[in-house]
Amino acid sequence: MVLLRGIEAVGRDVRMRVQLDLCDAFGGRSMWGLDDHGVWTARTGDLRGRWTDATDARPDGRLSFEVTVAGGTHHDLVLEIGGHSPPGPEDAKKLWAATEHSWQQAVPPLEDTIDPRDAYAVLRGLTAPTAG
Repeated sequence: MVLLRGIEAVGRDVRMRVQLDLCDAFGGRSMWGLDDHGVWTARTGDLRGRWTDATDARPDGRLSFEVTVAGGTHHDLVLEIGGHSPPGPEDAKKLWAATEHSWQQAVPPLEDTIDPRDAYAVLRGLTAPTAG
C-alpha cells in the first residue's frame, strides 16, 4: 500500500505538525525497529513501513515533526506499507502523476466541482471492485 499526503500552502506560509503512529492488530502492536537513513523505516507485527520526505521526524512514541511550507509551494509525504521491504523509495511526483492518470482513466471529467481532484479520489474509492 502506498499512501500519498500532500501539504499545499496556497496563499501564505503554513506550519503543520505531522505525526505517524504505525500500528497493526487494531493498534495493539506499535512500530519498532525504527531506522533513519534519510528515509524512516519501521516494523509493526509482520508489516514493514517506509516514510519518505519526513527527514526531520523524531521518535517520541511515534514519529513527529513540524514542517513549514512556503506560500505557493507544497510538501509531499509518501508512506509505503507491506509484508516485505519495498525495493526503493518511491518518487512522490511520479506517484502523483500515476494516480492522476489512473483517476482520468477510471472517472469521467468532473469540471463542475469545487476541486475535481477531491471528487476523483472519492469516486475512485467508492467504485473500487471491493465496493470501497
